[in-house]
Amino acid sequence: MHSLGTIVFSATILEHLVHVAIEFRSWSILHLLAISFSIVSYFSFAYIYNYLTLGGMFTSDAFMVIQNVMSRGIFWITLLYILILAPMPRLILRVFQTSLTPSPITQAVRINKEVMEKEVKEEFLNNAPNKKPSISAVWTKKTSSAIMTNTADVNKQVDLQPKLDSNK
Repeated sequence: MHSLGTIVFSATILEHLVHVAIEFRSWSILHLLAISFSIVSYFSFAYIYNYLTLGGMFTSDAFMVIQNVMSRGIFWITLLYILILAPMPRLILRVFQTSLTPSPITQAVRINKEVMEKEVKEEFLNNAPNKKPSISAVWTKKTSSAIMTNTADVNKQVDLQPKLDSNK
């Protein structure tokens, strides 16, 4: 009976962390550290608690339950199965919300992406294979400097890295 409870509670904790991860708009190292800390602290607490349960009214048969359960492959397969299937409804709902009724931010990102793609396509079509590219870049190993030249205006040159030593 305690084995089933251990599996269910472990799956519940990890499944809630997956749901929280789905709700993140962007990931940072703090998010990763918080979720990792939650997982490590849960399994550490459960492991220590089950090891120190030496007897009592309701805990006499709970000794070393999580240690025994975690040593079986069925625990990890069940946990993986639950972690894949449980968040699916929320993930599908989130996909439909984003695609059918996008937020203003999502709409702005999509429009920006479409405009950028259109500009790149027009630039590519305007620079036919017979034409020279509008910007050329040259890097020399000897001086370790790079120069970008706009071929439309040959007089403008931008030195990306100043020469290290004029004596060389």
